[in-house]
Amino acid sequence: MIKLYNTWKKVKDIFAKPKLKVYFGKWKNDPNLPVWRTGYPVYICRRKNLLKNCYFLKTGVSIVTGTRTLKWGAEEYETKVYETTYHKLPGDLRVGQYMWNRNIRKKLKRWHLGWVKPVMYLPVWTRFKIINFDVGWKTKWDDIRYEFPPQFSIIGFGLSLTFTLHEPLHTKYSSDDTYWEAILTHLYMNKTGELKETVEQCGWWKRLEEDVYYFGVRPTYITQTKMNEYYAAISEIKAQNNDKTLA
Repeated sequence: MIKLYNTWKKVKDIFAKPKLKVYFGKWKNDPNLPVWRTGYPVYICRRKNLLKNCYFLKTGVSIVTGTRTLKWGAEEYETKVYETTYHKLPGDLRVGQYMWNRNIRKKLKRWHLGWVKPVMYLPVWTRFKIINFDVGWKTKWDDIRYEFPPQFSIIGFGLSLTFTLHEPLHTKYSSDDTYWEAILTHLYMNKTGELKETVEQCGWWKRLEEDVYYFGVRPTYITQTKMNEYYAAISEIKAQNNDKTLA
């Protein structure tokens, strides 16, 4: 079963239908999910010994460079700011590869087998698969965090035909993040079932370059039949918070 519309169908009477986007082209250029774009792996090293006998190559190291203040509704809190430093890997090594540890490398070179990698990949055009995902999300600090849109992809011969769902009408303050987080919050964090609770839980934000607050649940996300209920909830929240120039 194709999972594209699974989550939205649960709240289709409240939230507007997402916009379908289609992509066809080289799999390595697919702008959608951050999936591995490689041929099938051939494990020279047994999987259960992979981390024991190998190193996983990385170039990024995150360090704390300071703090910044974030606003959630009427509350403010400080969070750490990270900066990633990079270094260049030697030779033909790439990020994400496995490399033999020193002892095994010595033994392989002694037998002129230094070219053998722990994991070797067939050409990318040999990969045939179907990706069938509902919207990706996680919880963090008791909040819903959107990860990636629903996706259905058919992959073969190095090409991909991909269908994804995005927020219905892009406006100044709208985004895939706020659209899907609104739906997921209503489904999994709303205890009363009322739209007002979802609007409150998704919060309101202030644009740094403008002296205006806007709600995470945008009017473009709501069906016409629920629009009156949405604006009634907005008015009630404004009154409770002394307006604050909420948009």
